[in-house]
Amino acid sequence: MRQFILALGLLAGITAQAATLADVLDKAWLRLPQAQSQASREVELKANQAAASSMFPSPPALGLGHRSDRFNRNSGSREYEVELSVPLWLPGEKTARQRLATSESGRFTAEQLALRLQLAGQLREAIWQVKLAETAQELVQNRLVSARQIEADVARRVKAGESARTDLLLVQSETMAAQVALADADRTLIAARQAYKRIVGDDAMPPAQPEAVALDRDIAVHPLLVSKRNRVEVVQAKARLVSETRRDNPELSLGARRERGEFNERFGSTLAVSVKIPFGTESRNAPRIAAAQAESTEAEIEYQRQRFDIEQDIQKARADVEIAKQRSELAGSRRSLAEENLQLIKKAFSLGERSLFEFQRTQALLNDAALAASEAKIEMNLTYARLNQAMGVLP
Repeated sequence: MRQFILALGLLAGITAQAATLADVLDKAWLRLPQAQSQASREVELKANQAAASSMFPSPPALGLGHRSDRFNRNSGSREYEVELSVPLWLPGEKTARQRLATSESGRFTAEQLALRLQLAGQLREAIWQVKLAETAQELVQNRLVSARQIEADVARRVKAGESARTDLLLVQSETMAAQVALADADRTLIAARQAYKRIVGDDAMPPAQPEAVALDRDIAVHPLLVSKRNRVEVVQAKARLVSETRRDNPELSLGARRERGEFNERFGSTLAVSVKIPFGTESRNAPRIAAAQAESTEAEIEYQRQRFDIEQDIQKARADVEIAKQRSELAGSRRSLAEENLQLIKKAFSLGERSLFEFQRTQALLNDAALAASEAKIEMNLTYARLNQAMGVLP
């Protein structure tokens, strides 16, 4: 059974390593729906900018008309009419629409960057979780090797009559416990690798190396905060557009008409020019203005809240780094003491001065200390990655 589990682990883990975390981020990014639709969204934004810079706010319209008395008197009355209607920009409307189109383009870019940062956070967590699982598996494997060596030594002693069979049963129990622990470690490692693969799409993983922490990074360039600030700019641009469009667009119409009254009359031609100027009413404008003000208030509050959250996350991440450093140092010292103690107990056990129970207990303490030291070091490296994540640093 364990061979089957290890085979799955090998299929998930033995692959070519990607060069850097940035390479893996690019690969994972291409799998997101937002990345796959990015080109279409960019075309849409460019089209909006082109529309905001066009000659007319909306397309012109052509009207055709014909009138006759053919179905009543049929005295030859005929009338043909053609009219071209052109909507006109309101004062300030074109500039407001251009500003809105530019703001929406900036917001899209900022949102893409914020999404990449969130994806980078998922990758950072997944990579270090795999590293943690790999380290735990390696330590449990060492524990199993050590248990089997002790079992073989005790079996030799029992065969020589130097130890009781109860000692052999005791070490065999420890060997089985190590086998169970290794199976659990294998399962945890496979799950961690699968979680990573769900993000990236394959097993290629960059080396789990400590990240260099960015010092004194300006919070204003944090992708999440930039995204919120761009939303504020978009909402403000919408409010400006609402202010500049308190009425519908005026309309200029140019028309031509050819007509006659009876069969014996010649057709006459006339030209017509007309302007339609809509009025702005309170019932039309009040809801639009109120909605724009509400959206603007919400966007500003969200921006301030996001800034506060980022500041708190950075403070927490810095504190976690310091605590992780202390834990790693203490765990390393504990491991050194446990190794030294095991050497002394092992020597005393070989001379018959210590019992097998004491030797096994000391070995278990070393196993725990080694695992704790390795986990503490990985947790420290993970806190570096989390601090960069909190500060908005992309790989």
